[in-house]
Amino acid sequence: MKRFLFLAFLLLTSAAQAGESLKPPWSLAYSDGSANRYRFGQDTKGGETQFEYLPIRPEESSTGTYSGGEARQGRLDAKQTAQLQQWLGKLEKNKALHTADRAKGTGAFTLNSGDETRSFIIQDSPELRDFNEFLKKL
Repeated sequence: MKRFLFLAFLLLTSAAQAGESLKPPWSLAYSDGSANRYRFGQDTKGGETQFEYLPIRPEESSTGTYSGGEARQGRLDAKQTAQLQQWLGKLEKNKALHTADRAKGTGAFTLNSGDETRSFIIQDSPELRDFNEFLKKL
């Protein structure tokens, strides 16, 4: 039982730290495996998180036919912002998912938080596909 409580504490602490790793003002630029782009940002702690989805158009795609859908923009509520930050923390910390090469199917992340900029690439994986599904619901 003590071991379970300790592991639960570690998981909760890790999730909290991931959510706290982005200090306002922060922004995220993310390109999915098809080069559709997402941009997120928050200017002040507790402030609104803005987002923008910039899809690939057929004339930009390698096939000349792929479309990422319709562009959209909006705001995330506090719960969605926390979920986004938890996803980012989880993906950034899991070095087994990282790759050095930006190939088709990978996800490219650039985080700006305070005075710090961090970039990483996540290989095509169930975790990245789940993250993409999360983004589609925003």
